[in-house]
Amino acid sequence: MHFRLVRPVKRNGTINQQFNQRIPADVRDHAVGMTLHIPVGPQIVRKTITHENHAIRVSLRASTPSEVKSRQAQVVGYLETVWQGLRDAPMVLSHR
Repeated sequence: MHFRLVRPVKRNGTINQQFNQRIPADVRDHAVGMTLHIPVGPQIVRKTITHENHAIRVSLRASTPSEVKSRQAQVVGYLETVWQGLRDAPMVLSHR
């Protein structure tokens, strides 16, 4: 499986970097309606995934390269755990 590196993005009007990662297509339908509790440094950011969301965007609330790198890794690790959990979840079959 090929993994694309996720890089922080600089936003206009702020010194803080932003995390931006697409929601994988294979888990997108299962993720809709979920509320994620994303760890960003010492804080938790809540994001609810809707049909309109195609990516997870979160301020890393840091501008120094070492802190940005640490928080980026923290968010990526959390999201990869969520995506893998959705992939491994048993399928629910409907009754007719």
